[in-house]
Amino acid sequence: MQALLSFVFTLALMLAGMPLLRRAAIRLGWIDRPNHRKVHQAPVPLAGGIGIGAALMAAVLLQMPSLLVSPQLAAILSGAYTLLVMGAIDDRKEVPALYKLVIQLLCAWAVVQSGVRIDSLYGLFGIHELPEWAGAALSVLVIAGTVNAYNLMDGVDGLSGTLALLTLGAMIFISNELGVPEWNWLSAAAMGAVAGFLFFNFSKRHKVFMGDAGSLFLGFLIVSGGIQLIGVSAHTPGSGGVWVVWLIIALLFVPVFDSLRVYAERRRMGISPFTPGRNHLHHLLLQWGWTHVQISIFIAFLVAGLAG
Repeated sequence: MQALLSFVFTLALMLAGMPLLRRAAIRLGWIDRPNHRKVHQAPVPLAGGIGIGAALMAAVLLQMPSLLVSPQLAAILSGAYTLLVMGAIDDRKEVPALYKLVIQLLCAWAVVQSGVRIDSLYGLFGIHELPEWAGAALSVLVIAGTVNAYNLMDGVDGLSGTLALLTLGAMIFISNELGVPEWNWLSAAAMGAVAGFLFFNFSKRHKVFMGDAGSLFLGFLIVSGGIQLIGVSAHTPGSGGVWVVWLIIALLFVPVFDSLRVYAERRRMGISPFTPGRNHLHHLLLQWGWTHVQISIFIAFLVAGLAG
């Protein structure tokens, strides 16, 4: 019931507050303007990510301030909001890629130092327990890599938001099975905020984008939360642990694999992997004549199929 109330609370905040944020973004110049790389044809306010972060923070402070007492959750939320601020700055005035990467790595390292880390591969490649240094390094790379993958998937209307809804819903299921009420509540509150964003993201008259602020924020929250739930499952009697690992991997596989594919393709072309382009999966589907809604639904079903 508390999770349901949190979902309704953040959804209501987004529906009521997004028109105000949208107007403020237009006045302040927080606008995503069309260019040769982008698929939209008119300027769109970049208010979605800020709205999602604000709604979730309001829910935390008003409904579950005790979350901030946990060192792990405090580190995850601090890292997520640091990336939200960095993403908002990048949306307004481009931040060099190296600076963004360094900040992502530092945020990931702070989460790992709080105790959220990968300490086993659960038999993958024949590897089980990892040395502490190897687990820490792998965790930082996984967090930073997944955050960038989520950011790169934000290329058509509804895609990042739909994937976030699907993944957060799965995290509610996992946290229920493992008896982790804080992630049950936090995932539900984040879902409400994302659902409110999608209402405006799909709108023709009042459209908003989440921008880098939103995609970096959600990516960090989801991958860090997923790693924490994997750690909980490994120490929960009777849970087995492995099913949680594979479910989290399945949920993140499509954006991560697509990013790795694009990076490899750019390296073969002799250009930087970080060079912007239009060769991600959603770009290819657009070239085949698919609509934004069709692409979002197809990729969501693809992820759901892998997770199922």
